[in-house]
Amino acid sequence: AAIQSVQFMRRTAGGASTPLLLTAGYDKTLRLFSIDGKKNKKVQSVFVRDFPIHHAEFAPTSDEIILSSRRSHFYVYNLQAAKVTKIPQIVGRDEKSLESFTMSPDGKYITFLGNDGYAVMVDRKTKRWLFDVKMNGSIRTCSYGADGTSMYTSGSDGQVYLWDLRTRQCVDRHTDEGCVRATALASSPSGSGMYACGADSGVVNLYKTSIGDRGGAMSKQRGPLAASLRLQRTPFKSIMSLTTKADTLKFNHDGQILAIASQMKKDSLRLVHANTGTVFANWPTGQTPLRYVTDVDFSPSSGLFAIGNDRGKVLLYRLLHYART
Repeated sequence: AAIQSVQFMRRTAGGASTPLLLTAGYDKTLRLFSIDGKKNKKVQSVFVRDFPIHHAEFAPTSDEIILSSRRSHFYVYNLQAAKVTKIPQIVGRDEKSLESFTMSPDGKYITFLGNDGYAVMVDRKTKRWLFDVKMNGSIRTCSYGADGTSMYTSGSDGQVYLWDLRTRQCVDRHTDEGCVRATALASSPSGSGMYACGADSGVVNLYKTSIGDRGGAMSKQRGPLAASLRLQRTPFKSIMSLTTKADTLKFNHDGQILAIASQMKKDSLRLVHANTGTVFANWPTGQTPLRYVTDVDFSPSSGLFAIGNDRGKVLLYRLLHYART
């Protein structure tokens, strides 16, 4: 089956010197590989009955992997205990499908994309519903700021929302330039305040948050984040390399490289120098056998770049500018 999720573990587990890589898809199987760049041995394979996996992520601060599907329940896999636990539902919410979610970098929240514009905030430790934040349109994508206290969301109304999770309020929002419907969103993990917005037209816009008090009583009411950050209304760079829906955006660990991809067209992947918005011309080439790209990820130090495709394969490439892992 096509790869739906591919992700490197951001820390080494159990004293291992090589990073773990997970893959998951509609074949209902979670697989874990120890990536040394040579043999890349499979460590574990976990089959979850009647659960085509739409998304899987490592919990940043624990030994858990969260698995979701088009179901009202989700699963948690504990790496140390090698045990799968079913979370029957999110008590207090009535979502029929929990297929899309994002985890905060501090491991505090699991954010499920719910109905009617709701981002459903769930405590990662207890798996209990905490609170919601709500957009005007339906929510399609979300991404966390580097410190985990801010969150960006976007969706069918083509607007980008910035949320302060300490006050649970929207502190700023703007329309993504030229966007009718947002399809992907990514925030740089380097703390630079850069974020990228992808649209169904294939255009990817790069923005930077700016520093400065917005002034007035509103910023005082909305807390410290409102007084320090505001969103730019116009992108500093628009990338037109994709001609179909931009559905995958991923920054590397230091925010220098942004990977953009569309699974609607064969070999539709580009790497972008984020600070300048320049697309790298030397790779991938027309001869690079990527096929239809479904998900991507960079290793913890960006030495490796993993690309999942529609044939159920994960292609590993080495980025020579960075350390081996």
